[in-house]
Amino acid sequence: LPTERNCSIRPWTESPSRKWIVANANSTNPTLNVTDTTKATEAPSQIVIPETVLSAQDMATSSLKVVEWSTDNRHFLVQKTASDGFISYVIIDREKPEESFDVTAKLSIAQGIDVRLRDKKYDQYYLLDANTKLLRRASLSNGIEPVIVADGVVSYAPYENNTLLYATTSGAPEGKYAVRI
Repeated sequence: LPTERNCSIRPWTESPSRKWIVANANSTNPTLNVTDTTKATEAPSQIVIPETVLSAQDMATSSLKVVEWSTDNRHFLVQKTASDGFISYVIIDREKPEESFDVTAKLSIAQGIDVRLRDKKYDQYYLLDANTKLLRRASLSNGIEPVIVADGVVSYAPYENNTLLYATTSGAPEGKYAVRI
């Protein structure tokens, strides 16, 4: 997971390999500077996120937070919170920004769903519904799976392919949480 110092696209975020730094100097422009840390003397390259994924309006009126990077060191999941409170998620592709996409739209995710990467793959997800407290899996190829991974979930942290640390009300005494792996 990203460290606290690099959880925001403003001003920068660092890939898991620490080879790539992605920064945005202008908070109203969907152009990102990408620096290869192994070539510190070279100027950063610039990528422009497509308007369909992250517009200048989004940059000016939304709060952007990097949720996590994929282990491919190419894709990262961004939570976009609009000024009206609407939350959506996008995948930014630092190598081919034109292939960046809106996860919320692709999977038809409703409001109140928290999205994280599953196994740190950019095309696989965990979805936690804040209202029902149901945790499910999803992928770009199969959509949202009907199988419930866990219920009563109030917080979770995925690790590798099928390991989760989560707090749940299911099976816990009234007013308490059970923490499970």
